[in-house]
Amino acid sequence: MAKAASIGSSVDSPPELQDLWNWLSGRWTDEDGLDTKKEIVKGIVKIASCKDRADWTYGKGGVAYRGFARDWKAISKYNLTGEVIMDGSDPYFVAKGKYEAKTSAQSWTASKAMAFNFAHDPMGVAGLDAIPVVVVGDIPKKDTLFNPEITNKIYVGHESEIIRVSNTPLDVTLYIKAHDFFVSAASPDDLKNEKTIQAFLIFSLGKEAGSKAGKNKALIKSAMNAGKK
Repeated sequence: MAKAASIGSSVDSPPELQDLWNWLSGRWTDEDGLDTKKEIVKGIVKIASCKDRADWTYGKGGVAYRGFARDWKAISKYNLTGEVIMDGSDPYFVAKGKYEAKTSAQSWTASKAMAFNFAHDPMGVAGLDAIPVVVVGDIPKKDTLFNPEITNKIYVGHESEIIRVSNTPLDVTLYIKAHDFFVSAASPDDLKNEKTIQAFLIFSLGKEAGSKAGKNKALIKSAMNAGKK
């Protein structure tokens, strides 16, 4: 984008907003460290607060996804339901809860597959004990900046990014990769056989959710494979 003019309505945006957007659009996805990221977030919030934004600068709102990795301590605050879904051959626990973002702007995507890709490849920033997680939330249109068609053109890619500009707690569903959960949270003794795995699930998830999850054969197989490593 050569100009940020169309970020407003039918008139050109002020030069300072044009300069700000030219800088942000090239650095939002760069890994320049936490301090730079904070400055980028401030700029994103400033652009999103423009009172005369054109309609195309908003996303459509609705279901969006985030993929990243977190340690078990961060994940355990969510309520694991005992349900299990599959992504290919990988089982994932299902959890519910409130997602509380640390920053006022976050990168989400309209693509479920892309979120799973990000969860599996967290760019080496999450630590050795990190567990791949996909977050699913319903984002109001008013809290969005741009839509996937626009961001794919800006970044010349196919990430289908939606920028959420809010850190209000959001009701979400989480998909938590089971294999990495077992590697991170269980001992080899917990994963010796189906009986010990089921006991570990009840201990970790609670009686109702643990008993439900323990009936899933793909999950038991994943736990046994994790116990061999």
